Amino acid sequence: MNERASETDVVAALDRLCAIEAIRVLKARYFRYVDTKDRQGLASLFAENATLDMSEAAGGEADKSAIVKGAAEIANFILAATEGATTVHLGGMPEIHVLSPTSASAVWAMTDHLRWPDEFAMPFHRMTGHGHYHDTYVRVHGEWRIQSSKLTRLRVDVV
Repeated sequence: MNERASETDVVAALDRLCAIEAIRVLKARYFRYVDTKDRQGLASLFAENATLDMSEAAGGEADKSAIVKGAAEIANFILAATEGATTVHLGGMPEIHVLSPTSASAVWAMTDHLRWPDEFAMPFHRMTGHGHYHDTYVRVHGEWRIQSSKLTRLRVDVV
């Protein structure tokens, strides 16, 4: 292999690793902004025309009304769904694939814990879910953003 080709390979590998790390930080912020109820921060993580699909997030039959488009609308939807609840989201074991300099995809294992106060009129007050986020990403003006996110559940426990 010639020296020029090897330099190009190193740069490509470094670019890929930098993209993977930026996407890891992006998803970490997603979990933190959901848990801290940071509407503006949460919206800033999504591409303007992003899609959030929570139609299977309850673990039962698909609810098509839980598919939301637009960064601000996504933040509003998430925070309305968790209103009044203390939430703790844990995500990890990402399988991140950099598809091009401006696109990527990932699957993230996740667990979330939600707890509503007893005075909330809910059929349950605690929920723990386990599943996966299936995300796509786009790089806009040098910054990675979530283009689409779909949550699927393996298990949901409620009390």
